[in-house]
Amino acid sequence: MSQLFVDNIKGRTGGAINAPAGIVVTGVSTFTGNVSVGGTLTYEDVTNIDSVGVITARSGINVTGGTITGDGSGLTGIDAAPSFTGIASGSLSNGSPVVITSDGKLTSISGTSVTESIGSMTTFESASTQTYSRSVCKTQNANQIVIVYQDSSNSSHGTAVVGTITGTSIVFGTPVVFEAANTNHIAATFDENAGRVVIVYYDYDNSNYGTAIVGTVSGTGSGGTINFGTPAVYHSSGTSFYNTIVYDSNAQKVCIGYRGGGNSNHATARVGTVDPSDNSITFGTEVTMSANGIEFLNSCFDSTLNKCIFVFRDTAVSKGKAVVGTISGTDVSFGTAVIFNNADTEYCACSYDTDQQKVVIAYRDRGTSKGTARTGTVSGTTMAFNGSETVVNTIDSSYQNIAYNAFSKKHIYVDRGNNSPQYYVGTVSGQNITFETGVDLGTSSTPYLNVGPETNTSNSTFVISFRDGNDNSYGKAQVLQTAFTNSNLTSENFIGFSDAAYTNGQNAKVQLVGSIDDAQTGLTTGAKYFVLADGSLSTTADILNVEAGTALSSTQILIR
Repeated sequence: MSQLFVDNIKGRTGGAINAPAGIVVTGVSTFTGNVSVGGTLTYEDVTNIDSVGVITARSGINVTGGTITGDGSGLTGIDAAPSFTGIASGSLSNGSPVVITSDGKLTSISGTSVTESIGSMTTFESASTQTYSRSVCKTQNANQIVIVYQDSSNSSHGTAVVGTITGTSIVFGTPVVFEAANTNHIAATFDENAGRVVIVYYDYDNSNYGTAIVGTVSGTGSGGTINFGTPAVYHSSGTSFYNTIVYDSNAQKVCIGYRGGGNSNHATARVGTVDPSDNSITFGTEVTMSANGIEFLNSCFDSTLNKCIFVFRDTAVSKGKAVVGTISGTDVSFGTAVIFNNADTEYCACSYDTDQQKVVIAYRDRGTSKGTARTGTVSGTTMAFNGSETVVNTIDSSYQNIAYNAFSKKHIYVDRGNNSPQYYVGTVSGQNITFETGVDLGTSSTPYLNVGPETNTSNSTFVISFRDGNDNSYGKAQVLQTAFTNSNLTSENFIGFSDAAYTNGQNAKVQLVGSIDDAQTGLTTGAKYFVLADGSLSTTADILNVEAGTALSSTQILIR
């Protein structure tokens, strides 16, 4: 092999040489100037690169095997914390909790959350009272109710009182007598179209005839009052027992149900039309809803199919039944009554779940003496009961009642078991309803336990009324606030904290689980924090139970 010993090799013009076929170097080579490679520099046999200067990789470094070692103390400009960058929907403040929307955008959290609580007992009548199956109704004001009752200390006159709710407190106005006679089996509803309260009852001093009266609510707090029109008789051929009334928001009429003494004690109904100009009411044709004797009649309204639902005990067969009514014009027609409890039944009540589109019936099963509930589905002019019965109170109980709240999507069931009245929060799922553990109202109430309004769409409160057996049988009430959330935060969509402040439409960086956000204030070191429905942080979870992370300092939180 030939060898060439030279000090320098230059091209013909004195510049660099051209080696179009390449150069093979088998020994150590030293370059004192720059080395430029126009193509690919392949060095599969190289095991180490030792540089005393900077290695610049303009298009990145691709590591296909092995590991990168070192403590990283000299690395700068590298963000190793988990993060996600997306489009901001609305403004984001630095350190604010962020949720991801269904279209993949990033937005701040807004909303409210309320936990369950019940207020103290408030007296609405300082005398012995009796209330019946539908004695609490709403008014035109979202935070007002009317309670109708028999004032036993005032010759059993029919009386009404307006209550104004703030939180879980209630202030009552002065009670107003609507019938200065012995009045019984009283029920009330609110006609939303007319903006009037409609009360039904039987008038003992007028042959126990079924009678209705219309009232206008005005004022608030202690100044809340109700003024009435002239009573109108809807059943004048015998005693009108078990009066109940329901408002049909589609027909804009009320439907009155009762046991008609002049109709062989059959389940009977009549449609009423309210004229708000003079607080009068007129009636359509009296019809039979079930051609048997009945007891414990109650009602609710299916606002999905626009049907009036009546539930009762059929005395001919001693079973619980339900029947569906349809208002057309000024009259109502009914389908065939359907059995919901194939055993002796009493204290029937019902409510309609607008979310699950189910009727929920509460009752006492005489065979077991236990408080029970069951859901039903309306179809045309009939009902189907495909779910199972749910025992709510496992002890001997009575005076069942139930109401529904559209805000919290909960039913409140009340009854008296062993002389101890309780309320139970129920949730419908599929064909069944389940209840939480009962809560004692704190009194040995005698009968006449009620809850309303029958369907509340204004707020998440209920009013429970009763006669307090511990205090001279006075009429009392408590406000129950049911837990609910109205927020864009769910148990699944919280992803982390905003890394900076961003405006709508900007690319926004969110620090994810495993990152540390340092834009917080007032945290307690070592405490676990939760994101609440309004976007704030708290060491106590709300009903969504969304964990945010653990505080590392007053300003830092490790996102979990």
